[in-house]
Amino acid sequence: MKRFLLFVGVAVAAMTASAQTKTVSMEKLATRSVQNASMVAEGMNLNSAVAAAPAVDALAGNYTQANNNYGEMIECAPVTISIDGANVKMELGKGMTATGTYDSATGVINVGVQECGSVTDSRGTFELKMCGLSELDLENGQLSITDDLSFTVDDQGNIMCDQVGYFVQISKFTPAVGSSNKPSDFEGRTWTWFADVRFMPVNGVQAGVEKGRSTNNVWTKFTHPISIEDLEYSVNVYGYLGMGCLAIDVNEDGTVSVPMGQPMMEIGLQTPEEIETYGAYLCVYGVDLEGDKMVSNNEKETTAGTISGNTITITEYTRLNSLWDAEGQGYALNYYADDMTITLNEGNYLLGGNGTGIDNVSTTLEERVKNSKTYNLMGQQVNRMESKGLLIRDGKKYIKK
Repeated sequence: MKRFLLFVGVAVAAMTASAQTKTVSMEKLATRSVQNASMVAEGMNLNSAVAAAPAVDALAGNYTQANNNYGEMIECAPVTISIDGANVKMELGKGMTATGTYDSATGVINVGVQECGSVTDSRGTFELKMCGLSELDLENGQLSITDDLSFTVDDQGNIMCDQVGYFVQISKFTPAVGSSNKPSDFEGRTWTWFADVRFMPVNGVQAGVEKGRSTNNVWTKFTHPISIEDLEYSVNVYGYLGMGCLAIDVNEDGTVSVPMGQPMMEIGLQTPEEIETYGAYLCVYGVDLEGDKMVSNNEKETTAGTISGNTITITEYTRLNSLWDAEGQGYALNYYADDMTITLNEGNYLLGGNGTGIDNVSTTLEERVKNSKTYNLMGQQVNRMESKGLLIRDGKKYIKK
């Protein structure tokens, strides 16, 4: 079973009479590696969840941006927020920074349209402008942008975009010396965009050992700041491996099960034939140990682990790779060793108990699940265990396959 949580965004803010909108292409010029900064925990202040609005100083800290652009994968990236008087400064990734004013009465950060930074590569320097995303037309590959852009802080410290999302456009391009590119090649084009956006406070850390292309094939320790969403019967880890969102099933007996095949990173393949063969994403897959040899196993349905107190431990090896072709070839990143940990900075998991792995309550997990109702998009109550597709539970959307 695979579950990819889709979160319910806040209601789209009504557009003012003065708001200007226009339609542009959805095609992104920026690659994912350019959009997002590296997510490394070393030396970072791993803050736990910030206090509720309206205290502006409580907004400062490290966050994970989680967004779903209506594909199969939830994208995650690091965001850092700092406060300068009444101004809220949001560092959104490489080359992109936005500043807004905070209304303590409503908990709203007003950003609006603004220049948000620049990125330089071999082609030249791209100056970027940020505004709101008001509508997506997936069928025709177009979107509508607006001068309105704001974010609202909820009582859990999450910061939700009030529009469909935010949009970054190339406002000016200066070619590199000797480049054949012209300003007209890029100016006005889409740099990137994000839909269903929320910034989640970093409240945990992932630690483990990895080996593969990014470590020169040497076993190396890693840590990543993460945002953990504890739904009792499952845990969602945003920023897993510094990439996407991993859903973990929690069992009553002090174990967890991680459904394999969850996508973490786009491969970037272009042709339908390549995507049909290898898939569009690098996904978390299982690994078999044959003596000293590690063998990828894309057929493995789940990987096991334990939950106790504030720590989930994945007790089996995993790998990040694509599907394989008929010759056993494909795309892969790293192997990840057993005993990888996903730890809350404060408090315990709801089913983590007091270190026993079993919650000391009178009701069973089955009864708690039964009392938490699940609905389809038609608003009809459905059986969580038997239903498939896009479901709503505890105010959250997720896909069950």
